[in-house]
Amino acid sequence: MRSNFERGTFLRLLKICSVALLLVIWQMLTFPAERALSQAIPTLIDHQIISSFSINANGERTLTPKEFFTPEDSTVMSHVQISGPYGIHEAHWEFYNPDGQLDHKKYKGINTRYMEDLLRIKGWPAASQPGQWTVKFFIKEVLQFEDHFTIQAKPGDGPPPDDQNDLASFDENNNGLIDNAEFFLAVDGWVTGEISDQLFLRLVDAWIAATPIAAADKTFLNSSFRVYDLTGRLISSAGCESNPRRAALRLLSQSREPQGIYILLEQDCLTGHKKRTIFLKRFD
Repeated sequence: MRSNFERGTFLRLLKICSVALLLVIWQMLTFPAERALSQAIPTLIDHQIISSFSINANGERTLTPKEFFTPEDSTVMSHVQISGPYGIHEAHWEFYNPDGQLDHKKYKGINTRYMEDLLRIKGWPAASQPGQWTVKFFIKEVLQFEDHFTIQAKPGDGPPPDDQNDLASFDENNNGLIDNAEFFLAVDGWVTGEISDQLFLRLVDAWIAATPIAAADKTFLNSSFRVYDLTGRLISSAGCESNPRRAALRLLSQSREPQGIYILLEQDCLTGHKKRTIFLKRFD
């Protein structure tokens, strides 16, 4: 006959083995799922350079895209939208100044679908570093995108000129002359600081003397475009259009933008060539 001690020892060993077996089964069932979750990489859905955002009652964000900033702007933000898994992985931003030097690096845990990092401008060193800045975004040290924005040397510079240093770029009707309407638009641009004094004086000479100017290859069959106001704020944009100015005016009217001077930046959908036009929205 086995003693009570032997029977008790046997029962204790049986319990220990049962618990160990249950732990093994639990690990087999749960650990693969946890490993799969930890190995899943969050997916980047959207990214934009913005000046600010607002949040509605449903937690949805309304963004204010902007590419050109002045030393008087408070901040520029890199905003991203990411799908899960959340609470496991880490992301980071890197901001580089126009000289290519790292300004700062910021790490954040990916805990929500919306994330952002910012660069302070007004009253900070960035205000005295005009030019094109670069921002890079990484998930688990893997580069996801590279964006660019511009801090201007002074308020009101507007978008940087593209193919804008010759008189022909002001010849809207391509007749080889600076007509009255074209000259008065140039006057508006000069008053607001969009046109340099040197270029404006050349325009005055060409207008008064009716000097023929070299024709520019400015006719784009189809072009995408962006419309800015004189502070550099992006108003609207669109893909390839056969008449971008008409499309831009339509978008300005739809968005109820006020009368004023706007800048149309076009890019030929075939060649990638760019041109910039200053035009006046007179009325709806």
